[in-house]
Amino acid sequence: MMAKRKPEETGKGGKGKGKTFEELLEELERVVAELEKEDVPLEEAIHLYEKGIKLHAESSKMLNRARLRIEELEKRIAGEEEGISEGTEEEEDGEEGGDDLFSVAALSDDDDGVTF
Repeated sequence: MMAKRKPEETGKGGKGKGKTFEELLEELERVVAELEKEDVPLEEAIHLYEKGIKLHAESSKMLNRARLRIEELEKRIAGEEEGISEGTEEEEDGEEGGDDLFSVAALSDDDDGVTF
């Protein structure tokens, strides 16, 4: 089954919304390059700086969401490995061991439509 992509991963949208992390990073690099020029008027420099701050904030949010997803996956894997190493004691007692392991609760505020 193909996972649905979040809007920020589709590359559609504007002003930082709906752009991929890579697109945000490229745009931030362009802003920095403009700011590094010596002949940028003050008002334009302020505008570029503000744009850079917004791009940085959005890309930081995306990195944080990715980090949280990775941490959650690591916890699930560790729990699965722990269940395997303990054997089948729970299953022998009539309980199912870890069947809901891949029933994913929301990993962040966003619902990406992906379930395991």
